[in-house]
Amino acid sequence: MTAPGAADIGPTRPQPISPADRRRTGALILLVALLLAVVIPNIRTKQLAGTGSAAPPSPPPAVGDCAAEPLPDVYGAGDLPFLPSVAFGPCHDVNVGEVGAVLSGQVATGPEAGHDFSEMVTWCDRAVRRYFGIPEVAPGPAGVLWAPTVNYSLVMTGPDPRQRAAGQRWMACSVVGSRFDGGRIDERLVVPTTRNGWSRGTLPNSVGSCAVGPVSSGFESVACSKVHSVQWFTDTFMESGNPDDPGMSRSCAEVVKKLTGLPEITAGGRLAPTVSVARNGPDGSRSQRTGTLAIGESAQLGCSLTTTGHWSLTGSLLGIGSRPIPWGR
Repeated sequence: MTAPGAADIGPTRPQPISPADRRRTGALILLVALLLAVVIPNIRTKQLAGTGSAAPPSPPPAVGDCAAEPLPDVYGAGDLPFLPSVAFGPCHDVNVGEVGAVLSGQVATGPEAGHDFSEMVTWCDRAVRRYFGIPEVAPGPAGVLWAPTVNYSLVMTGPDPRQRAAGQRWMACSVVGSRFDGGRIDERLVVPTTRNGWSRGTLPNSVGSCAVGPVSSGFESVACSKVHSVQWFTDTFMESGNPDDPGMSRSCAEVVKKLTGLPEITAGGRLAPTVSVARNGPDGSRSQRTGTLAIGESAQLGCSLTTTGHWSLTGSLLGIGSRPIPWGR
């Protein structure tokens, strides 16, 4: 029995859905389906767009780039299957290594790849001297070839494994400044950029080759930033001909003038171009002979600018031009 006015809470029959409600429900389901069709592909696309992928390998270095990390030891690269690799980037005020030349197509260092390591070193050495802007010098008497005497370490590097896998084949020749003192390289230096340093007068003292001498055992090499009396500019090796030919002195003077750029190479008599000759006999011992070399003899010649009297120098004269001479007195 139900109290008057009380609601009937017993079982009820479902009410029939009107055609209008059915249409509204169908439209709602269709709208949800359309939304899912649009939203789910977008979510999938955004997820794929954020998927990580390997960055492409770095491009080969360019001439004028600098090493972004210390370069490997200059020695022993010829024994490796591939040249060592480092990262390169822009140069700064001081640098641990600077790319003076890049040769494409070279990757292996051994003869098995058709490349002789010593030839690669020679190519790099010549290319780096051009990078310095050091001018070529004329041959001496009888075609004697003078080689400019500059002091630096040369490091050759190549592609890393990812660069090699991408097909890169190149060899970079990098200049590393060195302090040459007491006949040995003491340490590597960080140096300003050396590009066209000869013509701009910005080659660091470390590039010069200087000495105190002569002493009883010859010349004692020192850093050009220290007090010295000799700076070497060129040298050559002879196995025939006459090392004492008077033309050698004239040729040396011409070379010194070209490599220093000095308007007057004697600086009023305080400097003198000098040819030093060290002869070796057939057995390799030092020879005191003069004149034309005998069969089996050889001679090492050095062309220098030497101070006279009590004068001394405290800087390199390589490419100094008309700038003040760094006298040490």
